[in-house]
Amino acid sequence: MAMARVPFISCAVFTSLARGITLHRGLSASGLVDDGESTILNNDAVESATFEGYLAKAVWAMSARSIDAASAWKTQYLGVEDDRQPHDCGSNSRFIISNFTLGTPLFGLHGVHAAGVSGARSHTSGEISVERMEDILDEVIEGTTYSPWMDNHFALYRYDLVPLVSKFRAAGQKFVVLSWDADGLTFYSVIAHVAKSQEIYEFISHQKPTNAYEIVRFPVARHYFGGRFESLEADNRNVALHFSQTTRDLTHAVHFFKDVLDLDPIDQGTFDGGRFAIFNLSTHESTSEMNMHYGQVQLWE
Repeated sequence: MAMARVPFISCAVFTSLARGITLHRGLSASGLVDDGESTILNNDAVESATFEGYLAKAVWAMSARSIDAASAWKTQYLGVEDDRQPHDCGSNSRFIISNFTLGTPLFGLHGVHAAGVSGARSHTSGEISVERMEDILDEVIEGTTYSPWMDNHFALYRYDLVPLVSKFRAAGQKFVVLSWDADGLTFYSVIAHVAKSQEIYEFISHQKPTNAYEIVRFPVARHYFGGRFESLEADNRNVALHFSQTTRDLTHAVHFFKDVLDLDPIDQGTFDGGRFAIFNLSTHESTSEMNMHYGQVQLWE
């Protein structure tokens, strides 16, 4: 099962031209903690500092036509809080998830139409526009069968997937359900693509969605729990597990993470003609070393 080769670009520290994540960085030196906003340290302090952070935001470029529909989708299915802001240089579908069981109390989901004043930047992405990329995803993702294009997604843990499946089915939202093994348990993924956008969401739980008509077996784990999986209480709060994307050259991407971010994979492997590498970006001791290793970036080839 070879992974799709998709020309997305993203970075772990700043948002990309097409899609990506933001890593909130904290700086600790001499027992003081910097929230990344106000404190300036001298060179000696910086050299002795320990950098820590956590996954704080997922971002997708979005065409102007898709803002309203993507906003309505997130409101309907994700229980988000509105964080949309007026701008002269574009529009946005910015929301916050605040009902988390673990991790950061606020997580940003941002769809951004950054066309610039009078559309000055609307064609700077090259021959393929953001709108065309959204159309390509609509063409290649049928919605009810697994596609490697779905490996470009943002994943959340949610204890009970049954209400989500019921809501999707009632509204005519297409989705696929996968099962896979990790930490000696069977997990389930419900994956849905937001039409006319690059947004794809994967909801993960160890509780089987008993109202799913079909469950497709996936050959490897779709999240690295590292033996630290926790069975959370039966509610519909969330955990931001990971941001995933495909790459046409996994070796090059792994070298990039090492050379630029000084990160090594916490897990990597091969399967059915595909390869993957998983990085842990939530480096604060209260998050990364406990509680399901959430805050990952995954790369699939």
